[in-house]
Amino acid sequence: MRVTAIAFLFILLPGWLLAQANPVNVVQENSARYNVFYDPLFGYSEQDNIRNFSSRNYWMNRAEAAPKDEVAWFNYYRASRFVAEGAFDIEGAQTELNSIDEHLQKFSAGTWEQLIVEYWNSDRNPLKFPQLEQAYKLRPEDPISLRFMMGKEFLSGSIAQCSSFYTKWKNAGEAPKTTEIYAYNVLQSLPADAVLFTNGELDTYPLIWQIKQNNSSVKVISLSFCSRPENRKALFTNAGLMLPENDTNSMADALFIQRVASANPGKKIYVAASCGGAVLEPIQDSLYCTGLAFRYSSTPLEHLSFLKNNVGTKMKLDQVGKGVGGKNRFDLTVATDLEMNYYLPLLLAADQYASAGNGEKAKELRAKATKIRIRAGYEQSLRSEE
Repeated sequence: MRVTAIAFLFILLPGWLLAQANPVNVVQENSARYNVFYDPLFGYSEQDNIRNFSSRNYWMNRAEAAPKDEVAWFNYYRASRFVAEGAFDIEGAQTELNSIDEHLQKFSAGTWEQLIVEYWNSDRNPLKFPQLEQAYKLRPEDPISLRFMMGKEFLSGSIAQCSSFYTKWKNAGEAPKTTEIYAYNVLQSLPADAVLFTNGELDTYPLIWQIKQNNSSVKVISLSFCSRPENRKALFTNAGLMLPENDTNSMADALFIQRVASANPGKKIYVAASCGGAVLEPIQDSLYCTGLAFRYSSTPLEHLSFLKNNVGTKMKLDQVGKGVGGKNRFDLTVATDLEMNYYLPLLLAADQYASAGNGEKAKELRAKATKIRIRAGYEQSLRSEE
């Protein structure tokens, strides 16, 4: 049952590592059909990339016509970066991004836009923390300032400060409500002292807040923060883990989690469902679903009773599938997609309740799974829902 369930899950996961974008050249060819200007729009779909190519061209022309217009240069950078991220080609776009960064430093030094771009373009380099802090002082209520400050405090190991910035970000109306509920239920999927690998910001920051609110001993490492070796070392130190041997190239290793577990015998290593198939699939034979996370174990592990209790007793499911709150369109899309990760654990827990003779609870969980599937746009069931 475990292997079949895991393999099935890779069809469902929204995980940003799984997101597919059309080749850049296809998007460039199609972008000519869209000549209306759009603000830079972060997303992975073809339509998002088309809109960002239009936005990039608009801001590029405007920026080149006004060398000291920091807003134009900032939006030029932002649109160009979103295009590159949507096509998974940051390295290919880095020359252009660097030139925008250098231009802002030359013509608009000390502005909020210049400081944010300098930090953003550094791939969260701790040496650029002073620039980020200066930008935050200039615009302490700006959602972008708050978002980057959350990441800084997370890297610095300050759970209290990260949680505080999350609260400010949430109060600004930027945090989708669904992600907060989702994070709570992720926490219910884990035992005390677990170390959980997450994917990006929206499955990490709300979880940090929940950990602080619930005085949990769970530690979190976001894979998207691990590209810089110094950041990876800091996060592992904060989580009480040893880095794998020969760590220089370990993030390019499809068996990274396996290598981490081997380097840390006795540690409770978990991987969030949001990490997607690129992380989960190579190690699927060693993953055990416990809710919205998977326990890594190189030896067989009895997990279904733990899963049943987590899903059927500990999780808050009443608001799941009822919409989200928040202002950011892409965040809302991701928050909605995240809910599809409930589908498998709900059905597995339902099977356990049915086997124990509690048909009413099994029916309730299966109905919830069906509602989530339909809301996500899947007309046909992806697993038996009866």
